[in-house]
Amino acid sequence: MIRTFDARRVTGWLLATLLLSGCTYVPTFESIEDPAYRPSLQAGNNGLRYIDGQLFYLYVPQAVLDEPAGRRILVTVHGYDGRLDSYNGERNVRQAGLRWAGLAEANGWVVLSPQFDEARFADDYRQLNLGGELRADLRLNELVALVGELLPGITTERLLAFGFAGGGQFVHRYAMLHPARVERAVVAGAGWYTFPDPELPYPLGVRDDSLPPDLDFDAAAFAAVPLLLVAGETDGADGALPRNATGNGQRYDLLEMQGATRAERAQNWADAVGAIDGGAETGLRFERLPATGQRINEPLSERTRQFLSD
Repeated sequence: MIRTFDARRVTGWLLATLLLSGCTYVPTFESIEDPAYRPSLQAGNNGLRYIDGQLFYLYVPQAVLDEPAGRRILVTVHGYDGRLDSYNGERNVRQAGLRWAGLAEANGWVVLSPQFDEARFADDYRQLNLGGELRADLRLNELVALVGELLPGITTERLLAFGFAGGGQFVHRYAMLHPARVERAVVAGAGWYTFPDPELPYPLGVRDDSLPPDLDFDAAAFAAVPLLLVAGETDGADGALPRNATGNGQRYDLLEMQGATRAERAQNWADAVGAIDGGAETGLRFERLPATGQRINEPLSERTRQFLSD
């Protein structure tokens, strides 16, 4: 039997494959001032693309759409799976933002959920990709500025932030290096941490010569940031932690330096932050949640809502 070539069927299959793989064509622009680049917003969840095609979501309550002046932005950063340039990656980013839709409605906040995909950010968003061509911390600042363009009068100088797992790594490092931009932050379930140690190279520590020229670590400013650090009491897994890291010709055993489990590493980091400035009062609050492992459950969600709304 001779098989015939069905062009329509093949074309349909190719389109479906591209859509599912996240490889759909996205136009790019030189700047947000390009007249062709005109993101529009509606009440609720908005899936948008930045000028270079990076995906981000904005949840906008109707009240904010009607009157954006003075409103605040809650940044939510996805975990490691959200970096995937695929349908699953996009879904994880979308869920990371929609989880806080009720909080946004109750408080009149916008939720910004960027996707820090593996291609653009060299699979290094958790460490802010400080040595890469496109830095994740600066891109977040660009997206916040864009929200200010789309919603004139909204507060863009200081942010609320939530990060879980890989997102918790991003959020605590962003708060350490951009403390003036963070009003309040919640870090939960992070795999490992950058310690406020001026002798260790970044991302293990904050030694000056390991940071980009535009960044330095202001210990006092960071210590003043209200930050809730959460570890699940039953989170005994070692997490996404490389056993060894190389820095400036030296090798470091991270398990030995930071602890064997996520909960232990969170405690050690909290102790190190608490010792800043000779143990003076800091904005950090460390809490262990009972019956909680590596997941966002209702106790974690409720504690996050309380802390961010204070």
